[in-house]
Amino acid sequence: MENMTLNKMQLTIIEQIIDSNAGLSSFELFSKLKRSQSQISYTLTSLVKEGLIEKKKTFYFISKYVHAQYLKDLYLSTRINLGRILSNNRIKFLTAILEPKSIQEIMTQSELKKSVVYKYIKEFQEFGIIKKLNSKFIINEQKWLLIKEFILEYTKFKQRIDYRIPSNAQILFKNDKKVIFRYDFEFDAQKTAFSKFSKNGIKIYPVGTIYRFPKKKLSIKKVYIDALDISKDYRDYMFDILFYLKHKKKLSNVKHKLNKEIKEHLINNNIKHLPSHKEIKEKANDYDLKWQ
Repeated sequence: MENMTLNKMQLTIIEQIIDSNAGLSSFELFSKLKRSQSQISYTLTSLVKEGLIEKKKTFYFISKYVHAQYLKDLYLSTRINLGRILSNNRIKFLTAILEPKSIQEIMTQSELKKSVVYKYIKEFQEFGIIKKLNSKFIINEQKWLLIKEFILEYTKFKQRIDYRIPSNAQILFKNDKKVIFRYDFEFDAQKTAFSKFSKNGIKIYPVGTIYRFPKKKLSIKKVYIDALDISKDYRDYMFDILFYLKHKKKLSNVKHKLNKEIKEHLINNNIKHLPSHKEIKEKANDYDLKWQ
C-alpha cells in the first residue's frame, strides 16, 4: 500500500494554517507551537511534498490540490481534531475500507497488526466514521463523505507524483517499497520489467525505458515481479508468459496474483484476459521456447 501516513505535528500545522485564513510563516508557527525551528521547517517541507500546503514568499497556505481542499473542508465542517482521526496509520486503515472489508482483509491490505485494527475500529465507531455491514466494515459515507473524498484524492495524488523521479516521467506502479516509471531519457535508476527482458532472453522493444527507484541490483525474479506489477494488456501478458516459460524454474514460486493466473492458464487455458494456448504456442516458437 502506498505510504499515506501523517503525524500529529503535520495535522496540527494544517489546522493552524486553516484557522489563520491569511496563511502563516514558519516563525509564527514556531511561536504558536513551541517546537524547535528545525522541526517546524522539516514538517512544513514534508507537507509541501504531500501537496497539502504551498509556500508563497515567506507564508504557508493550504494547497489548491483537490485532496488538500477536501481536508480543509473536513476540518471546517466538523472542527474535529484531525490528529484523532487521521494520524499515524489511521489513513492506511481507512483506505483499506473504502470498500467493505472483514478484519482479516483489513489486516492484509493495510499490513496493520490485529490489535491496531481493533483499536481503530473502536475509535472510529465511537465517532460514527465507520459502520458494520454484516461482518465487514466500511466508511459511513452518509455522515463522513468528506473523509472518503479526501482519501480517494490523496491516493490519486500519491500515485501521480513522486519527487524522486523526473516530473515528466510516467508512473506505472508505486507502493511503499518502490516506484516503477517510464522515462524517455537516461536516468540514474535501475532498468527493470520489460526493459530488462531482452538481456534475459526475451527480446522486446518497450515504449520508452522502464526504471525502478530506489536503484539496486535486481534478480530475474524481481524483474519479473516488476513486469507483473505494471502489466495492463494483451501484449504485456504475452511477454510475461514468455518470460515465465524462459525462466520457469526460477519463477514458478513467485507470489503474485498474475503469476498464479499465468500458471493456472498454462494448464487449463481458462483465464479470459490472457492469450490463448494457440497464441502462446505460436509466440513461444518465435523465441525457440519449448512448451506443450
